[in-house]
Amino acid sequence: MKRTRFLPQKSIIGMIHVDALPGTALYAGNMAAIISKAKEEAKIFSDSGMDAIAIENMHDTPYLNKKVGLEIVASMAVVANEVKSA
Repeated sequence: MKRTRFLPQKSIIGMIHVDALPGTALYAGNMAAIISKAKEEAKIFSDSGMDAIAIENMHDTPYLNKKVGLEIVASMAVVANEVKSA
């Protein structure tokens, strides 16, 4: 059953921790690999019956504390769009 909103019962949300993105110190230089991994994790969560999936750029360390470059925002948007499309 696909829900369009959360219902009163408890929901389970899967979290995709996106690998380091362009513009961060630990970026490995491969956006295709980042997208592929995020999509694989989304499929696992979906197949497991998760009610929702969230994504975050957990591995963009050291954290930039509000000084995030446009390349990071754009990369996260691309990853989110690819995950949603998958």
